[in-house]
Amino acid sequence: MALLSLAPVPWLSPVALAARARLASSLASSGGSWHPRVVQERETAVAGGPNTGVEGPFTVHARFDRPTTAGDLLVAAVIDGVQTSGMTQPEILLPHWTLGHDVIGGNTADGGTGSYATGGLQSAIYLYPDNPGGLLSLAVAEVPRGTASDVTVVLAEVSGVPRKVSVDVTGGSSSGPTVGTDSTKSAVSTDQSTTGRDDLVLAAFTNGGDAQNGERFTYTSGWHLIGENTAAGNIDEPVLFDYRLQQPGVAGETLRYAGGSPIDNCAVIVALD
Repeated sequence: MALLSLAPVPWLSPVALAARARLASSLASSGGSWHPRVVQERETAVAGGPNTGVEGPFTVHARFDRPTTAGDLLVAAVIDGVQTSGMTQPEILLPHWTLGHDVIGGNTADGGTGSYATGGLQSAIYLYPDNPGGLLSLAVAEVPRGTASDVTVVLAEVSGVPRKVSVDVTGGSSSGPTVGTDSTKSAVSTDQSTTGRDDLVLAAFTNGGDAQNGERFTYTSGWHLIGENTAAGNIDEPVLFDYRLQQPGVAGETLRYAGGSPIDNCAVIVALD
C-alpha cells in the first residue's frame, strides 16, 4: 500500500488569523487595486455674458450623460470666478459628496491695493466614493444675491477604483494679489507626501481667462485628462481637470496655457487612497 505524505500545516492563532484578515482588507482597498478608467465625463458652464457673470440668486445644476453605475467613484471639479474680488463666492452644494480641497485665490481688488483679502477665483474638488448608482442631475452651487460669477463644473465617473476611498493629502496654490504676479503657468503640489502604495491624484486649475479664441492647455507627461473648458470668448470660467497614479511622495502638477496674456490663477490638488 502506498502511503500519502502530507506536508505539515502551520497552525495560526485566532489573533494571527484576525491580523491576516485585516491585512487582506487593507490591501483590497489600497492603491494596489487602482485601475482607474473615466467612463463618462461632462462639463457644464454657466455664464452671464462676456466679463459679467451670472447674477445671484441662482442655482447651478450639472448632469451626467447617463445614470451613474453603483460602486464607481464620482469626482467633480467646481470652478468659479466672481466679477469683482471680494464678492461672496458661490456656495457649493453637492449633498452626500465629500470635499477634497477648496482654494480661493487670484488678484485682489485694485491690483492688490484694495481692502479685500481674497481674490476672485475658486477651485474645488469633490468626490463621491461607492456611489449608489442612478445619479444623473445634481444641484452643484448657489450663486448668492449680490454676486455675479462664472461657474464651470466638470463631472466624471471613474471605474476600476476601490469602494473604500478617502482623502490622503491635499494642496493648493494661487498667484499673488497683484497683476505683477500674473503668469501663463500654474503649479500645485500636495502639502505632504502621499502615504498609499499608490494614490489616485486629481488636480484642477483655473485662471482669470484672457483668451478670446480659447486657451491652449499643456499639462505634465504622465497625467491624464478628465475634462477641460478653454473658455473661448471669455464667457466661461476656464478649467483643466486631470489625474494620475502616484507612488509615495509629494504629488505635483504644472499647467501651462497659451492664447492670451498672463493672468491670475489658482489650483487645487487632492490625493486619494
